[in-house]
Amino acid sequence: MSDNKFKTKNFVSIDDAHSFEIIIYDEFPDYAYFTMINVTPEHYKTFLLLLKDGFEYMSNNNIKTIKQMLNTTDLEFFKKSTISYFDNYVIVSTNIEYFLEEICNGLGIQRL
Repeated sequence: MSDNKFKTKNFVSIDDAHSFEIIIYDEFPDYAYFTMINVTPEHYKTFLLLLKDGFEYMSNNNIKTIKQMLNTTDLEFFKKSTISYFDNYVIVSTNIEYFLEEICNGLGIQRL
């Protein structure tokens, strides 16, 4: 993928407590690569506001699947995702319609 063109967008919460990055490659325009950079558990409200912005960005770019690299200990929370194992890491692919539910489950955020 060295010659691929891509767009990267960094998201930072208004309180600087959370951040993540979304990468969309031109070669795979239906996929977004989501990387959590920082999460402060005590401030989930601002994380959810930030996550809403990221979700809208992906939706506006017609993303259908979100890919993330996860620890094997988090896999139990991604029940609606496809899991791919590699030598030293695991990639989770989640349909966009389940992304918010799956990431909230993975982070232990309770829903009403």
